[in-house]
Amino acid sequence: MRPATIRQCVVRVDGTAMRMVGDRPFLTWILREFIRFGVDDFLLLGGNPDVEISAASLPKPVSITTCYGDLHDARNRLAERFLLFEGTSLFDVNVSRLLADAAGDSDTVTVRTVVGNDKASIGIHLLNRSIVGQDVTLEPKITINGGLIGNPARLHRRALFLDRDGVINIDHGYVGTQDRFEWMPGAIETIRASTDAGFHVFVVTNQSGIARGLYTEAQLADLHQWITNEARAAGGTIDDLRYCPFHPEAKLEAYRQVSDWRKPAPGMVLDLIAKWEVDPAGSLLIGDQLSDLAAAAAAGVPAHLFRGADLAAFALPLLK
Repeated sequence: MRPATIRQCVVRVDGTAMRMVGDRPFLTWILREFIRFGVDDFLLLGGNPDVEISAASLPKPVSITTCYGDLHDARNRLAERFLLFEGTSLFDVNVSRLLADAAGDSDTVTVRTVVGNDKASIGIHLLNRSIVGQDVTLEPKITINGGLIGNPARLHRRALFLDRDGVINIDHGYVGTQDRFEWMPGAIETIRASTDAGFHVFVVTNQSGIARGLYTEAQLADLHQWITNEARAAGGTIDDLRYCPFHPEAKLEAYRQVSDWRKPAPGMVLDLIAKWEVDPAGSLLIGDQLSDLAAAAAAGVPAHLFRGADLAAFALPLLK
């Protein structure tokens, strides 16, 4: 399975990286944005001895290294294909759209760029390592006018929380492997539209099939990686995912317990809110069970009961 993302992002670091936005350096917010799309390897270009990023300020573990030079100096540390961010502002940019649009590009040289409008400076370039040393101007191929993130209140995004079985996939009962997974009509469109609209997209799902011995956590992890990959290949993203493998009457003793992550308890939702610093009141959860709605209510998130059919027809009006 080829990942539908670029794992490395090179960030040009200058004085603006240390500008405080909210309670942390601007650079932290840049990294958080790219982590949403599967980036987990950051190379800070130009260097700045004053730049320190706390792991606690990021929602997922990542690798961060520094190169005190330019792209040419860093050429031996570049992935075959990488993202380059430069700018003093940050837009709501759907990076998955950029990657999907570039999927058919030549393997030799790729230059695709997202730029902002005249109110801010931003460049997100998708490049091949072979471009280093060539005389290529990074001209924009894609131009957007996104919503500028410019103050702390806007940095705390809204989120769309989605139950899994019965919402993003047809509920065939204890679906733990790809061969039994069937997308709900409109699910991919909903994920893509939510990403375009600047929402985090999260999946929160009870998975007692693990406790019942029907499939393993490793099998479920493979399935969820495939689901995320499919969403990104289609131009959207699933920012993060939580599942609860426990059940108070589990067949497997290791999973026989009461868990505050098992809906209707709100543990999974609360964990995502904390990790990603979400605005709960401006967010929403879509589930197909009353337990989903109860978990959302306990976390302070508005919720909606989905009865099946087309998820996009149900969800897209709610995003507005």
